[in-house]
Amino acid sequence: SDTATMAIIIAILVASFAIWKRKRLEFAAKTIKQSTVAMKENPNMLIGVLFIIILYVFQAFLFVTFFTKGYENVEIYHYTVDDDEAIREGCSFRQKSYVGGMQT
Repeated sequence: SDTATMAIIIAILVASFAIWKRKRLEFAAKTIKQSTVAMKENPNMLIGVLFIIILYVFQAFLFVTFFTKGYENVEIYHYTVDDDEAIREGCSFRQKSYVGGMQT
């Protein structure tokens, strides 16, 4: 089937990449091994590492929060216009009161 063929192609590509980057992967494995030995000899380091990871997660959370709030500076309002000919209704964008001179 198409799914099995695609899985085989991806597996061949991953294996080829691993063979191509063999030296770098061996270096990475040695680095990870030394890191685990260092962590075993100094377990207090785990607390510092966890603190840094929590700090990065909090920073990412703030980034996403502020980025999404940046799009909430415009609101949609309903209006009615009473001309001599007819009454027209519609919706339009309006800047919130705390937004300065931004163009929408």
